[in-house]
Parts: sequence; C-alpha cells; structure tokens
Amino acid sequence: MEFRQIDLKTGQELPLPAKNVEHSYLELKIGKDIDPSKLAVGKMYDGITERDIERLQEQDLYLILANGRTAYFGDRAIAEKVSQEIFINHSDAVAYGSLPVSEAKTSIYKEQARILIIDDETLSKDPATGIYQADWGKNPITLKNGITLSDKAMGLIASKLGDCYSLISPELANQLQAGPNRPFQYRAAVPEWQGVIKGTCRASLLCQALEVDGIIAKSSIKGDNKTTTTGIHEISLFWSRKEDAKFTEQKLGTQALVFFPEGVQADVLPKLKIKAERLAEAQSDPRKVA
Repeated sequence: MEFRQIDLKTGQELPLPAKNVEHSYLELKIGKDIDPSKLAVGKMYDGITERDIERLQEQDLYLILANGRTAYFGDRAIAEKVSQEIFINHSDAVAYGSLPVSEAKTSIYKEQARILIIDDETLSKDPATGIYQADWGKNPITLKNGITLSDKAMGLIASKLGDCYSLISPELANQLQAGPNRPFQYRAAVPEWQGVIKGTCRASLLCQALEVDGIIAKSSIKGDNKTTTTGIHEISLFWSRKEDAKFTEQKLGTQALVFFPEGVQADVLPKLKIKAERLAEAQSDPRKVA
C-alpha cells in the first residue's frame, strides 16, 4: 500500500518516494491494490491550519488518521470506512492513529477464528486461598470434550497475561514465522469490531488447551469505544508480527546506579515474587506448565 507524500499547505505532491506500508490492518480493510492517487501522507509542520486540511477535500483527500505530526489522508470512501469501521471517535483516530497503518514483517487473516479476552486489569490474588481471579466473561469456559474449566484453572491462565501482553497459538505463531520461544510485538484486529489490538505476545500451549487462536489481554484493545466484552468470541481475525524481542545491554549512569537498589526493591522484587509463586504453583502440576 502506497501513500503519496504531499505538502499539507499547498496540497502539491512532493518529489519524494511514496511511503510504502506492508502488512497493515488498513490494507486489509481497504484492499491491497488501492489506487495510489486515493492515499496521501503529509507532515503537520508549524503553520499548518485547519483551513489547510479542509482545503485538501477539494482534491478528495480527507484526514483519516494521525500519528504525532504525520497525517494520513484518503478519499471520501476510505474516510467513511475508517470512521465507521475502525475508529468511530475522532479522538481515537488521533490517539491510536498509528495502529491501523503500522507496518509489520508478516501478517495473516483468518476468516473463522476463536479468541478469549480476559480483563487483565481485574487480575488479583486471594491471599487466603492463593487463587487468582479476573474477569474472563460471564459464561464458564467449556471445552469440546465437555470439560468445564474451574475458576482456579482460569485464574492461572489469566495470571499469564499482563499489561498489553497476550498469548497466541503456536499454529498462528508458525504462520507468522515467529521464532521459537521468542515474544514479539504485534498488531491485531477483529474486522467486525471497532478499534485495533496492540502489544506483545508469545506462543503458548494454553491456547491449544483452550481451543482458541489467542488469549488477549483487554488492555491491548484500543479505540473500541469500550464495546469489547470479555469471554470467548468466534470472529474473523487479523494478526501481524512487527518486531521480535531482542536481548540488549544497557549502560547505567551514576544517578541510576545510586538509586538502583531502591528501585529494585520497590518495583522489581514484588513482580519477581509473584512470578516465583506462579512458577511454584505450575511446577506442582506439570499440566499447568505452558
């Protein structure tokens, strides 16, 4: 998908190469072979006014998405599709405007998919019983063999998620050419729903056990106008793989080293304690290890 680069003040096309975007959600929504004349991108430099943006409509170019100072335009049909099917609120098109045009290494589209959405922000642990609790939907999760998962089992599954951190089935991870045992940044979406899904994910056998393509943290869903519900959903699914996780070395300055012990005690150790408790629980039952 190509965006012509234009000057937003004059509306003229700049003598620059078109901006190519591969494996984006917008490409799925409007079609890969869209006429390049219907798409444009420009920089909101100082001096650009609302009137300048409105004047571009005379060229059948309407503002559809924004990312910082980068503004994306499409013809009226594209603008209506974005505002009716992706971001109904204009504020979301600005706050999360980079997500539908986010480029990726690979992507897949599955017409018939099954996902579980868990509200990770409700995750808590009962100090008396040690059982995790979270909102994974009103209905109990029942597998094809008739087994209904207990609240304890669902709590353990919910504990594997985090802020914008989700799980994907090994099958989908293979289709996305993800490396083994390597988390990766992703973008996803359900074409029938509003909004876009973002975050980090890793392949997990838990998805196979629950017979789903993905277990998605609700915090990953952006611009949905608070309409997405928790629980099992049978939908169509777009999923793309952006960047793979990498190991990097960090150089700490003097100030960071001075406060490092306090920072570890306040921020890192509590999280490590929770992870250690989860690991101990999983090791007590090999079937929970995934």
